[in-house]
Amino acid sequence: MKTIEHRRHALRTKPSPHLNAKGVAIAREVGEKAGPFARVISSPKRRAVETAVAMGFAVDETYSVLKSIPKDLNDFVPHDAGFSAFFEAIPDAPEAERYLEKLRNLFARELEKIPEGGRLLVVSHGGVVEWSALACCPEDARKLGNPVDKCEAVEIDWKDGRFVGVRVVRVNF
Repeated sequence: MKTIEHRRHALRTKPSPHLNAKGVAIAREVGEKAGPFARVISSPKRRAVETAVAMGFAVDETYSVLKSIPKDLNDFVPHDAGFSAFFEAIPDAPEAERYLEKLRNLFARELEKIPEGGRLLVVSHGGVVEWSALACCPEDARKLGNPVDKCEAVEIDWKDGRFVGVRVVRVNF
């Protein structure tokens, strides 16, 4: 089995694109308990890359599909609506299936690059994490409850060439 740990970036103080001191401290604490990772990918936005680095992991590659939810889809269902609301929007949001397919394809390609038993760290943003869980395991992900908060994650399992399970990893800070 292989596992994706898809984590939302840590705290920042808007409008700064950078993590704030508390965000760096939380990411460090999370990183001490995480990994090891065979590969690390992230959104190209600074706060995502900085989260991975603060966790103690260098980013191997960035992907623009991880930086934001397509505008038409985000207008249809807000990024903080949660797993169930996203799931319910899939049949009625034309952009949803295209976006889900892009995420599934990215993760499948990335998982092929890591060894059996390996872990892939993905760092992105609120909403993107939830859509990723739904892309891989929609029926399980719809039951995961509230959206992930800063530095929280979903873990997605891959076995025998397919996604087989998903769970939320909460952070208390």
